[in-house]
Amino acid sequence: LSTPRLLRQFARGPVRALDATYKLNTVGTPTLVAGACLPSKTFVPGAIAVFGAETEDEWEAFLRPLKAYMEENELYSDEIEEGMTYMSDSARAIRNGAKKVFKREGETDLQWEQSWMTCYFHLKLGVKKHLDEELPVVLCPTPRPGEGRARRHQQRSRRF
Repeated sequence: LSTPRLLRQFARGPVRALDATYKLNTVGTPTLVAGACLPSKTFVPGAIAVFGAETEDEWEAFLRPLKAYMEENELYSDEIEEGMTYMSDSARAIRNGAKKVFKREGETDLQWEQSWMTCYFHLKLGVKKHLDEELPVVLCPTPRPGEGRARRHQQRSRRF
């Protein structure tokens, strides 16, 4: 699902964002979203599709028609792609599917990986989830009754 105008903005955006969500339908299948983050700090959806799974092959099937449209309308070239940045969560299926479609001829795997960045929101959620699992809930113990400021002050003054 898309429009020519949205696809033109997707092709020209300096950052292409790819992600899937499971919250847009009631059957539990992923809705794949490809969009562009524009310099005006706005997100423009380029295309949206409902697929049966979030796999590398599904992402490739989703992105191939987008690339074909961009090539047909002269919105895809090595010059445009050279400075392009891709953004997603850390799902390998997204990166590998996009790699099959958008990796340029002669581009090394390292160069391809360097054109990717992890979405800050997803990174923050991942760090929070990891810390919640690994660290205790109370990071700083609360003082016991009678161990308030006066007791800490006595302990410090004894050092001198």
